Amino acid sequence: MTHLVATRLSLPLPRPDGGQWLLEDFDLTLEEGASLAIIGTEPGLATAMLDAFAGNVLPTRGGMLLDGRELRAPDARITRIGEMSNGTAFRSAASYLRKAAAGTIAQRLGQAELERWVNHNLHLVGMEDVGPLGLRRLSPHARTRIQLARGLVTEPRALFIDHLFDALDETQRNQCVDLLLDLQSRIATTLVFATDDIDQAILFADRVLCLRVDGDDVVCAIHGVDLLRPRARLDLSRMVSARSLHDTLYAQLGRLAPTQLPAAAEAQPCDDSSVVFMNNWVASHPERSGKVLEKHSLTLGFLPLIDCAPLAIALEEGFFKGAGLEVTLSRESSWSNVQDKVSLGLLDGAQMLAAMPLAAALDTSMTPLVTAMSLGRNGNAITVSKELHAQLALPAAAPTDPLDAVHALRAEVDRRRHARLRQLIFAIVAPHSSHNYLLRYWLACGGIDADRDVKLVVVPPPQMVSYLAASMIDGFCVGEPWNTVASDDDLGVPLVSTWQIWNNHPEKVLGVTRAWADAHPNTHRTLIKSLLDACWWLDKADNRSRACEILSHGRYVNIAPDVLERSLASTYTTHGGLVMHQRFHAGAANFPWHSHAAWLLAQMARWGQTRLPNNVARVCASTYRTDIYRGAVGFGDACPAEDWKDEGAHADTWQMEGAERPVELGPDRFIDGAVLADKDLARHVAGYAIPAHPEESKADSAA
Repeated sequence: MTHLVATRLSLPLPRPDGGQWLLEDFDLTLEEGASLAIIGTEPGLATAMLDAFAGNVLPTRGGMLLDGRELRAPDARITRIGEMSNGTAFRSAASYLRKAAAGTIAQRLGQAELERWVNHNLHLVGMEDVGPLGLRRLSPHARTRIQLARGLVTEPRALFIDHLFDALDETQRNQCVDLLLDLQSRIATTLVFATDDIDQAILFADRVLCLRVDGDDVVCAIHGVDLLRPRARLDLSRMVSARSLHDTLYAQLGRLAPTQLPAAAEAQPCDDSSVVFMNNWVASHPERSGKVLEKHSLTLGFLPLIDCAPLAIALEEGFFKGAGLEVTLSRESSWSNVQDKVSLGLLDGAQMLAAMPLAAALDTSMTPLVTAMSLGRNGNAITVSKELHAQLALPAAAPTDPLDAVHALRAEVDRRRHARLRQLIFAIVAPHSSHNYLLRYWLACGGIDADRDVKLVVVPPPQMVSYLAASMIDGFCVGEPWNTVASDDDLGVPLVSTWQIWNNHPEKVLGVTRAWADAHPNTHRTLIKSLLDACWWLDKADNRSRACEILSHGRYVNIAPDVLERSLASTYTTHGGLVMHQRFHAGAANFPWHSHAAWLLAQMARWGQTRLPNNVARVCASTYRTDIYRGAVGFGDACPAEDWKDEGAHADTWQMEGAERPVELGPDRFIDGAVLADKDLARHVAGYAIPAHPEESKADSAA
């Protein structure tokens, strides 16, 4: 979405000596949420250009538009920050932020809400304990962070930053750089900043505006920054594209490149994560060569489900050990436990629900998570109690059509409402889970509103069957083997597999914090390689019995091997043959598709958990790390050439171009025939509507 626009902009830029530089016919279009760095050859040139963008310099022709309206200072839509003026030094940090918010959001907040908002922004910059302190008592480093909080507290449409970090020493500057990199992944504010530091420009920006002076005229060059987000300072030394742009900017600015930075050697035709550096750089920095592990001993979390199999097999069959990793697996009781322990650093990583990293990316109070590998596809089912199944009057001998089943359920929901009976209760494993979204999707296809017509509750997977036995719930959506266990215990009937709702849907992923991924790139890739080998091993039919024997142990799923074997089979042998299609490796089952992430984001928005972010593509790319996956894959592992595929468009097996050879992919149909064919998800979300109840339709007609 177009956000900040300069059209045929001509204006005088003030020089520090009182003269002027002349800028003629400058054009720029900056999308919402994007970042622009300004860097110049002359002192004061980048600041003058920043002032022009902020509306402080009157143009002789053209102008600046923000959201289609002319930008003129002062403008409440923008906030400009830089070095703190002396006049603010006697205020406390908290009062400084309250004053900044007074002319904007404070008008719609009460006093208590304003205090919470100020404290929240102090927390974001790591300064929550200095609110009562006077600014004059703070170090330059702390005051710089307070300035950054001032830029956030006003919730500007565009944030302008003028050389904020340049005066700090190297250690403090690096800490502030890391802080802003973290904040960039959490906020969608358009960022324009002036700096003399080329490294900062490359790290923060989507585009770099390079300004040089020819006489009195300003000559502009705009460079795109080809680095995926999230970014880290290490990217400057390990990415070919970063090094190439670094050298280009130094040349255009007439500077000498610092000798301590390595020159990028010619790279092999593959992704940035397999960059080949000069021999002397590799020799002096072996931890970045991809051969030395930053960490050997890891603890990974899992839940007792069939799809924890890749972790269990990688440990028991020696795939971790063969890669030089010493791994301990920690059996957890719930998905919230998993997320909390990974976020706190008690676990290095874990089996996670596919939506967990996305939910963390949209919640500023949560630790950012990333995934670079899916642990498999499908494997869930919707099971109902025997009593409810009898009420639905569905045939037991033939496979149940999922649409017939949901229409029968709709009739039972209507019957209960008319008879003033309690609502049906269905259990899910977590609010941010494919189980929740696929159950809701199926219910909506039958005109059932999951928030009004039935009640959804969260129950940990191992407790689902006992809740069903105690009549505390009428059904659940959960992964195997708990659907099979409910059937074997004659407590429930597996009604619909989630495969029938969305063929080859995402399920569990390997999740780590973004900070952990940045700090342990070689270990991360090695971990993924080990798990890819385990997934390949699992998909070989001859290994299934051995896998079920391992998973049956008490430290894993603790269910009899024969039950697990039936859970892993292609179909159930009871209740008409419920197709599961659990896949661990085949059909690019391990690739973290951006289109999967986008669908999950659409469901979060559809069901009111969040607003659909404006920068969907960026959220997908920064959370579902296809770049890391491509750096880890080996021979025989699927490596699609694209990050996105049209979900719902393929009814049969098909092929996509791959990095080395075509990749064979399976069907991806939705139950209702929908197709997610682009990254503009607003239409996709708005296109779904749950049909009104018959009596409501009549009432509307009468009105």
